[in-house]
Amino acid sequence: MAGDSTSRRTALGPELLGRALEACGNGVVIYEIHGEDLPICWINRVFTSLTGLSPDQVIGAPVIDLLRGQVDQPGIRQAVAAARAGKEYHLVVRMPHHGGGWFWDDVHGAPVCGPDGRPTHSIAIHTDISDRVEAEQRLKSARDQAVRRLEDFPAPVWRSVPGGTRFHFNRAWCALTGRTLEQEIDGGWEEGIHPEDRERVQRGWEEAHRRGRPFAIEYRLRGADGSWRWVSDQGVEVCDLDGHPAGFQGVCTDLTGRRQAEEALAWAHGHLSGIIDSLPLFLISEGADGRVELWNRVAEQVFGIAAPDAVGRMLRELPLDLDWAAIDARLAELGGGGGDVCRRRADGGETLLNLRLVQLDDVGAGSRLWTGADVGAQRVAERHQVQDQKLQSIGQLAAGIAHEINTPMQFVGDNTRFLSGAFSDLSELVREQRAALGGLTLDPAAAAALAEAERRADLGFLLEEVPKAIAQTLDGVERVTRIVKAMKEFSHPGAEELTPTDLNHAIESTTTVSRNEWKYVADLNLDLEEGLAPVPIMPGGFNQVVLNLVVNAAHAIGDVVAKSGGKGCITITTRDLGEAVQVTVADTGTGIPEAVRCCIFDPFFTTKEVGKGTGQGLAIVRAEVVGKLGGTIALRTATEGPERGTAFILTIPRRRGTSQVVRRREA
Repeated sequence: MAGDSTSRRTALGPELLGRALEACGNGVVIYEIHGEDLPICWINRVFTSLTGLSPDQVIGAPVIDLLRGQVDQPGIRQAVAAARAGKEYHLVVRMPHHGGGWFWDDVHGAPVCGPDGRPTHSIAIHTDISDRVEAEQRLKSARDQAVRRLEDFPAPVWRSVPGGTRFHFNRAWCALTGRTLEQEIDGGWEEGIHPEDRERVQRGWEEAHRRGRPFAIEYRLRGADGSWRWVSDQGVEVCDLDGHPAGFQGVCTDLTGRRQAEEALAWAHGHLSGIIDSLPLFLISEGADGRVELWNRVAEQVFGIAAPDAVGRMLRELPLDLDWAAIDARLAELGGGGGDVCRRRADGGETLLNLRLVQLDDVGAGSRLWTGADVGAQRVAERHQVQDQKLQSIGQLAAGIAHEINTPMQFVGDNTRFLSGAFSDLSELVREQRAALGGLTLDPAAAAALAEAERRADLGFLLEEVPKAIAQTLDGVERVTRIVKAMKEFSHPGAEELTPTDLNHAIESTTTVSRNEWKYVADLNLDLEEGLAPVPIMPGGFNQVVLNLVVNAAHAIGDVVAKSGGKGCITITTRDLGEAVQVTVADTGTGIPEAVRCCIFDPFFTTKEVGKGTGQGLAIVRAEVVGKLGGTIALRTATEGPERGTAFILTIPRRRGTSQVVRRREA
C-alpha cells in the first residue's frame, strides 16, 4: 500500500504542480542552471501575458534573451550569477513586451533541487510593478519638486529625521545664520542659539519629538552679522506613505522687527504708566459702555480699590462713596468741567474731591476721563491760610486801633485821675470851709444865700456821687484798655515755631475777646492753676483752639437755653501734669450724638445750620493740638441726664511726643 501511494504522488506530482503554477497570479519561468545559457524549460500563461511571448518562442532559449540586450541593467549579472550558484536572488528590471513597450518586473528567484538535494533548476516569479514604480517615480518627482521649492522658499526651512536630528536647512536658513549646510546639520545649528535660550529650546525640541506634537518656540538665533535675531521656530511631524513618522519639518520666522516694536511699545507703555502713576492726580478712564479702562495708582490710594478689581467693571457700580446724582447735576450746572464734591472715606470721615471730566471723543465716542485729587487737607490748609491772613490783617488793624484808642484813652485816664485828685482836694476844702463857717456868726441874709447856693448845687449829692462817677470812669478806661490789649494779643499771628507761653494768660485774653459770643447764654468760669509754668506752643494757633472750643460750647448751650431763657455754664480749667499740661473746656450744652462722634474732627463736617458753621472748628483744633503740638484730645460727652454736656480734654506735652485723638463715648 505504501508503495502504491508513493508511485501515485510521483505520477500526479508534475500534473498538480503544473496546474498550480498555471493558476498562480504571477508570471512563472523555470530554467536549467547548468550550462552557460540557462535555457528556459517552462513558462505559465501569466508570463506570456506579461511579455507577449508564447512557450514556443521561449522554451529552450537562454533566459538572458528575455531582456533583449538589457543585461547591463543594475543587478542582472548578480542575479544570473546567484542562479547559476543555486542561490536565491531578487531584482527589479525593466522588461520589454514582445508587442512593444516596457514594464517593470519584480523578479524573485529560488533554486529547485533534484532527488539528490542538489540544485538543478531555478524558478523565477515575475510580478508587474509598473503601477507602483510609476507611482513611486511620481512621488519622488513630487518630493524632489517639494525639496526644490523648500530650498527656494524665502523663509528659513529645516527638516529632521525621526530621531530629532536636523539633516537639511534651506538657503534662506543659511543666509540667516551665515553658516553652511555642513555646519548646521547634526546639531551644529544649536550652536547659533543664544546661551540663555539653548536649554529651553532643546528641552522643547526633545519633548515635541518624544510626543509627536507640533513644535513652536521663540528664541534668539545668531544672525549672519553676529547680532541676535528673535525667531519663531515652528515644526510639525510628517509621515511616510505607510503613515509612519518620518521626522519633523518646520519653518522659522524672523521676529526681530516685531520684537523691537513690541519692546518699544512696552517701553512706551511702561514709561507712560510711570508718568501716569507719578502724577499726583487720580486718573480713571471710562469707556462708552461705562466700564473702567484705566485706574492709576493714585486712584487705588484714594478709593482703596486695586486696579485689577476696578478695570472692566462699571464705574458707577464700584463702591466709591460718591453721589453721582449730585456730580451729574454739578457738571450740568457748570456745563462740563467739574469741581469739589464731598466723599465719605472708608473710616467714616468725610473729605473733598476735586473732580474733573474730560471727553475723549478722539479715543472713542463716549469715552471719558475722570481726573482729580483728594483736596480735603488742601482746602483745610487754604482755609487756615486765609484765616491766618485774616488774623494778620486783624492784628495789623488791632495794632492801629490800639494806638488810636490808647492815645485818647490815656488823655481820658490821666485827666480823670487828675479830676479825681482835684475833686478830692476841693471836697476837703469844702468840708474845712463848712467847719470854719460853722464857728462864725454870719449875717442872716448871707447865711441864707449861702444855704440856697448849696441847695441849688446839691453839694451833698455831688460830694458823694462825683467820686463814684470818677471811679467808674477810671474802671471803664481800664476795661477798654484790657479789651484792646487782649484783642491785640489774640489777633497777633505770633511765631511759627514753638514758643514758651503763659497758657492762663492766653486763655484769659481769648475769653475776653470772645465775650460777646458767650455772655448772653452762659457764665464763664476760669479754674486756672496758679503758677503754671510756660508751655511751648504756637500762641496764635492755641488762641484759635480756645476760641473754637468756647464758641462751640456757647452754640451748644444756646440750643439748650433758647427756650428757657436761662444761662448755662462754660468752665475752663488748667492743670499741671508734670511732663504735660491739661486744658479742659467743658459746657452744659446738648452733648454730641453717638452717630456723629466719629466724624466731629473731620474737615467740613458740621451739624450746624447753613451759614452758622463751616465744619473747620474742630478740624483746626485737632490740627493744632495733635498735628503741631504732638498732644492728645479726649472727649467726654453725654446727651441726656444730669451729666449732659461736652468736655474736650487737651493734653499738651512740654516735650513733643506721640499724638493721638481719643474719643470717649458716653451715653
